[in-house]
Amino acid sequence: MDCDIVVFDTETTGLGAEDRVVSLGAVRLGPDLAFRQALHLVFNPRRASHWAAERVHGLTSAFLSRQPAFLEHLDEVRMFFADARLVAHNLDFDRRMLDREFSLHGAPPLDMLRGGRCTLREWQRRPEGGKGGLDAVIATLGLRRQGALHGAFEDALLATAVLRALDGLSPDLPCGLLPPSNARGLPAAPIRATAPKPRPPRASLAGSRVVITGEFRSMTRDEAEAALLAAGARRQMTVNGLTDFVALGAAPGRAKLRSIAALQEAGAGPRLLDEAGFLALLAEPF
Repeated sequence: MDCDIVVFDTETTGLGAEDRVVSLGAVRLGPDLAFRQALHLVFNPRRASHWAAERVHGLTSAFLSRQPAFLEHLDEVRMFFADARLVAHNLDFDRRMLDREFSLHGAPPLDMLRGGRCTLREWQRRPEGGKGGLDAVIATLGLRRQGALHGAFEDALLATAVLRALDGLSPDLPCGLLPPSNARGLPAAPIRATAPKPRPPRASLAGSRVVITGEFRSMTRDEAEAALLAAGARRQMTVNGLTDFVALGAAPGRAKLRSIAALQEAGAGPRLLDEAGFLALLAEPF
């Protein structure tokens, strides 16, 4: 079918008839499955998440209460999905949850004129398919998620990889992880990645304590950790007063951002490096 494809995922307050969408992740692809656009939004559902749902997505009521309502992004969402074939790993559920949001605000449901594909059902029909849960499928494809929590955008990326595998292509992720473009209130203080500056207290990675958070486009997490060790640095898992550098990729961890903000408010804190700055320090002799 010669039309764009939108692969999407939702996180919700629960599974019931009154539950709401708390986050939406979507990737728009061309007919050849080439990446075109990405969308990642969070919403204030104006109701508490079921404890089991919150354990899955990790979005607390306190955080969601500061976010915009779905209505503020209604037109943006509909434009992103316009004239596209819809794909999700559990299409019936994700479509139903989005259509409920549209209905609550007097908008028509998602356009299914170009059809839809459920990668869960398609995978289950394969001889080796099994139950077809997303975590099990990506393990089969040699992929893994960044952490234990499920995020709508990460799941949309992983569902895209499954779609590519189903169509006989390599299960590549279409882009790196991106934070919600509309998120409010996190972190508490501004976080700015800085390029390397001449001769701070630590001018190279050798002997430094370094925290890595988020995803890099140029290397995997394992490759970044190996490069750190080769440069004579010590990898830290948490940010504290002893941390010399924090390398910030896309979608950095919330807890690490809060720790950085707290240290900055106290007038301290590590040097922050974006991916280019991190690579520049890796290239320096030690």
